[in-house]
Amino acid sequence: MINETIFPAVLQQPKITRILVVEDEPTLSVVLCEFLRIMNFEVICAENGVEALDRMCLSSFDLIITDVMMPKMGGLELIQNIRKVKPFLPIIAVTGSDYDTAVELQDNFTKALRKPYAFDTLLSKIYQFEIVYAD
Repeated sequence: MINETIFPAVLQQPKITRILVVEDEPTLSVVLCEFLRIMNFEVICAENGVEALDRMCLSSFDLIITDVMMPKMGGLELIQNIRKVKPFLPIIAVTGSDYDTAVELQDNFTKALRKPYAFDTLLSKIYQFEIVYAD
């Protein structure tokens, strides 16, 4: 049994089921979203940070996977906007060019992943966010 005075409710995250994927490269977006669906996640896709914020206003997500370099609003700006309203929402920042900046953002609720990546590496990052509570 969990003592909620030691582990506040804000830190008790349910199993990750709904993922928002923010990726501007169409082929990667389709492949990534389909892979996650095969892995039994419910997945919504967005092409950039602006579209991602719109999707977040309409629905809730357990995890965001975002590219860093995108048109209209990049991943770093998206993360800053998300953190204003959802400071504990798990985010994976994926980048091929700005990895050092993404690494600087890492904390308990933000992880960086360098492109290209293997899907098992991505799954490992996703599962790092899951907290299992035994009765």
